[in-house]
Amino acid sequence: MAIDEKITQEVIDLQERLDQLKELVAGNEFSFDPNFAVPAASNFEKISQTSVLGTTFITFAWVSPTDPNVERFEIYAKNQTTATEPPKLIASYEVGPAIVPITVSEDRAVIFYLVTVMKNGLHTNFDQSPTVSVLVEAPRLDRFEIQDPVGTASSLDISTAGTTSTTPLNYSGGGGRLISVGVAVFTPAGGGETGQSDVWIDITTDGGSTKSIQIMDNDIRFHNSVMPWMAVKNDGAAPGLTAEDALMFPLNITFNSSMVVSLRKTRTTAWVGTAVLVPVVLYGILT
Repeated sequence: MAIDEKITQEVIDLQERLDQLKELVAGNEFSFDPNFAVPAASNFEKISQTSVLGTTFITFAWVSPTDPNVERFEIYAKNQTTATEPPKLIASYEVGPAIVPITVSEDRAVIFYLVTVMKNGLHTNFDQSPTVSVLVEAPRLDRFEIQDPVGTASSLDISTAGTTSTTPLNYSGGGGRLISVGVAVFTPAGGGETGQSDVWIDITTDGGSTKSIQIMDNDIRFHNSVMPWMAVKNDGAAPGLTAEDALMFPLNITFNSSMVVSLRKTRTTAWVGTAVLVPVVLYGILT
């Protein structure tokens, strides 16, 4: 047999085998998805975002696949403006929701990928994984200069009838940050305080609408269901009075031009004894 005839026959044989293989695949309705064993999570979303001491904490939630072979979920982050930068692994969780800490040197849009990892090590590719884009701000604590606490010369008598207030902080002239408001309550050493007083912290940022936080109600009980606070006992802080409680309310509110903080009391009738609140406001200004 000539060489050309031999080559031609081999080509024919290969074609026949290929046709047989196609028939076998078609008969078994066989198909192959290279990612069939790695189901992606769904409803990946940002729930909340807050910054503490220069670190941004982002809470993510998602719906996990029902496949029992899913082992964990890995969260990757990538700078949205840098196309060549590969995503970096920053956290790994078995279930959601998850709180992810991240720190950036400058404000940037960050894409977060949620990668499903199976028990056998297989995982979804980035283009198959759900994503969320988040604007992450750089820390600005080093730009604030903490000021001396204000308000210790102010006081609010909460035992008298009517609505009264005191304004421990009335700042204007630039941006800054309201860090915390502390409140000490002084009552007679011999007791005798009865009745009810409602007390609020009123906060007005940049001349906008005033937001009120109730901190006290019903027989000088502190309203501990509205926000976190830290309590400190301090007896004998003033002549004839006893400091029953000294509380600090962390706020961390940024302002651009002005900040006004007031302490306000509402009471229908006067009551026996004297109760006085003394506020202490801590804030910083942009340098």
